[in-house]
Amino acid sequence: MRAEVEDNPTARHCYARCERFEKNYKSLCPVEWIESWDEEQKLGVFAGAV
Repeated sequence: MRAEVEDNPTARHCYARCERFEKNYKSLCPVEWIESWDEEQKLGVFAGAV
């Protein structure tokens, strides 16, 4: 997952949580899925809100 950097983040603790989720899904999900999700995000067709 490639999070966009916010100009004015609402809370610093959010980044630590995101890093933990990123570590978890990267250890559980096949690389092909992650690459597909990244591509969908770039194209603006990802199924969920990021």
